[in-house]
Amino acid sequence: MTSKQKCGALVLALVSGVAFGQGVRLAAVAGSGDRAQAAVAPDQPVRNGSFEEVAGNVPAGWRTAQFQRGAQFGVETAGRTGSRSVRITSADGADAAWTTVAVVRPYAKYRLTGWIRTEGVEQVGSAKGALLNIHGMQPLQTPAIAGTRDWTRVELTFDTEGNDALQINCLLGGWGKVTGTAWYDDIALELLSARELAPAAAIDAARRRAPVSPYVYGQFIEHLGRCIYGGIWAEMLEDRKFFHADGDKESPWSV
Repeated sequence: MTSKQKCGALVLALVSGVAFGQGVRLAAVAGSGDRAQAAVAPDQPVRNGSFEEVAGNVPAGWRTAQFQRGAQFGVETAGRTGSRSVRITSADGADAAWTTVAVVRPYAKYRLTGWIRTEGVEQVGSAKGALLNIHGMQPLQTPAIAGTRDWTRVELTFDTEGNDALQINCLLGGWGKVTGTAWYDDIALELLSARELAPAAAIDAARRRAPVSPYVYGQFIEHLGRCIYGGIWAEMLEDRKFFHADGDKESPWSV
């Protein structure tokens, strides 16, 4: 049986188990065995971390993001290594980043490293400075750099938890506005350790429980009318309380 067939059989078994009240248990456990991953993490998850590959003045695999506007972005023709680096500058204050998405292994430990150079970086209020961070996973951030500094190495060791992809930000600002200029180069992720995850399902076909009411998981709810969402718990767009009588011109319903 192929991996695709195994996956299909597992889904069918789970659906059948829920529909007919059979005992089903699904778990992801550490160990060995057949494994299927939506995306395989490459040896170096950060694409074009030295910014040498550029198309249309934008580094391949990277984009800009402004959390508070006021930044100017650029690609320098000089870097810590190689011939390029990226730059963020702001005269009036900004919270902005060069950002990329890296495919990683879930439940693994990584080390994020990079090099930052600054010129006249000043924090406003609670802002951090120039740093690297993992978007949406606070407080995963490197130490921030301010003032005027030559190329300085920063790093962060962290666990991916259940995530198989991460957004990495080369950030100028950080929870507030920052003025000045920062350059970034040689961004990399290093895999330190990882658990091997093997999905497993235990199905007891002989075990039967109380049948599920057709009014809970049947077609009755799903096809009442036009829905905002596609699921069975969706609400109606019009007259969901049946306020207007059937046949009334204000009622969207008919029998």
